[in-house]
Amino acid sequence: IQEHGIGVLACFVVGFDHDDMGTFARLRDFIEEALPFELDAATLTPMPGTPLYERMKSEGRILSEDWRRYSWFQVNFRPKNLTPKEIMDGLEAALHEAGGDPATVPEPKARRWRFWR
Repeated sequence: IQEHGIGVLACFVVGFDHDDMGTFARLRDFIEEALPFELDAATLTPMPGTPLYERMKSEGRILSEDWRRYSWFQVNFRPKNLTPKEIMDGLEAALHEAGGDPATVPEPKARRWRFWR
């Protein structure tokens, strides 16, 4: 698609129950291969009122009821295979390793990324 002048926006969410430390290497490898023009990355966020939230709440996995922690960029639940810190650090490292700061990546790898910590 991008070879025909159409920029691809790739969106990724990490923190699912099946995610493990290998998730970040696979994410990095995919980004390096696909070279999307723009990339969004976020953490899984069980929003109140959703089945995911209700399941995690019933399992005692919700860490905070503070709405400031429901931003898509903070881990507000207890993951199954990772710690909240491992998710945040792993996501940040995967994005950095796949291309670093977009302002310093030369063309043709230059792309815009959104990930806030």
